[in-house]
Amino acid sequence: MAMAAAGPAQLQVAFEDVALYFTREEWELLSQPEKQLYRDQMLRNYRALVSLDKDQFPLFYSQL
Repeated sequence: MAMAAAGPAQLQVAFEDVALYFTREEWELLSQPEKQLYRDQMLRNYRALVSLDKDQFPLFYSQL
């Protein structure tokens, strides 16, 4: 019995799936380097998602 070739797996990921949120109180407990690390990582996550589907984020992509 022949099996059909499987196509590439598609995984749908939203920014919400990779974002990390802090309460105001938690944010205030972070040091400046920790806050900067958070901002840098969230930007990297966003850029990675945009690179997968540029049409989904047209306004933001042009500003990165």
